[in-house]
Order: sequence, then C-alpha cells, then structure tokens
Amino acid sequence: AKWLTGNREAAGRRSPRATVTGDTRAEPTARSRRNENREPPMVADAVDFLLPLKRLELGPSLGRGATAEVFGGGYVKDGVRYPVAIKVFDGGASLPTAAVAQFKKEMEATAGIDSEFLVKTYGYTVQPDPSKPHPGYWLVMELVPCGTTLQNLLSVVEPDNIPPLQQRIQMLTDVAKGMLVLHCDLPPVVHRDLKSANV
Repeated sequence: AKWLTGNREAAGRRSPRATVTGDTRAEPTARSRRNENREPPMVADAVDFLLPLKRLELGPSLGRGATAEVFGGGYVKDGVRYPVAIKVFDGGASLPTAAVAQFKKEMEATAGIDSEFLVKTYGYTVQPDPSKPHPGYWLVMELVPCGTTLQNLLSVVEPDNIPPLQQRIQMLTDVAKGMLVLHCDLPPVVHRDLKSANV
C-alpha cells in the first residue's frame, strides 16, 4: 500500500503494496524503490524544489480533496514525457504569505522522503497567470500506475469476495510502515489525514 500526501494510488505489482500520501521523509532503514541510475529528470531539474512550469502538462482530473484537485499529467524533457500527478491548490497564485510558507514547508518535508511505502514528491511550480487554466501552486508528485485508493477498493468489495486475510494484513502492515517512516524522521512528521482515501 502507498500513502498519499493528499492524493494517492496503489501500485500494481506482483505483490500489491499499500502506499500512503502525506507529509513525509525518509527512515534510514526504509528500502528505496528507486534506482539512482534511473532518477527521474524532475529531481535534477528542481532548484530549491522549484520546477520549470514550461515542462509540465496538466491531464485529466484524478480526484478532489478539501483544498486541492489532483490531475494526471506529464513532465516533458528532451522529447520524453514522464507521467506525474499534479496537485493544484485552491486559491490561485495570490495565496496569503502564511499559506505559501505552509505549502513550501509541507512540500520540502515530503520531497525529502524516499520510501517504497510513501508517494514521492518531486517539487512544485507556480502558474502565475490568472487567465490560464488552474492558476496557482502546483505540487508535482509520483504517479502510481494501475492504482486506486483503498476507499475505492472497499466500496466495490462484495461480502463474498473479501480479500484474503493475508492480503488484508499486508495492506495494514504497509500502511504502518509508511507511518513509521514519517515518525522516524527528524523532526518527526505527523500525517494528520490518515484515511482510506489517502492509501
């Protein structure tokens, strides 16, 4: 299972894992799910986590939360389009100073994480033009393919088709490991929005 930092999805693997979206950073013992030789270009291109707006493309909406909407999208470099999730915050580009500071603080905490149990944050950008679609602050995150939220999964499970006990235990264990990564950070990170829609 994967945790979302406000959006999220579960990866389609041979043995599905739960991932959490939430403010996060790395636990020293957490296994990395990325190969350093295949680092996405978004990581190298970010300057203080700021990504060039011109390389980002917004795709279809994936879902909406209380303060933001999440879109599928792409990061284009050298003719290659890398799939990403883009979380567009409400309020446009003229957010209050305190809100911008909080946004950057949460983004920096999230971007420091590298765990297979947490969704990766690559950086952010700002669309300053109010005449363009979705102006404001964009958080650029890992797009987990072939995924759905635990909430969606539970909503379609029939009583006679409940996942096996071992699979349910694995989901809970993955979520607990994601929380452990957050709590072992220095300083520790508190998710504050742990729910099935964010797994």
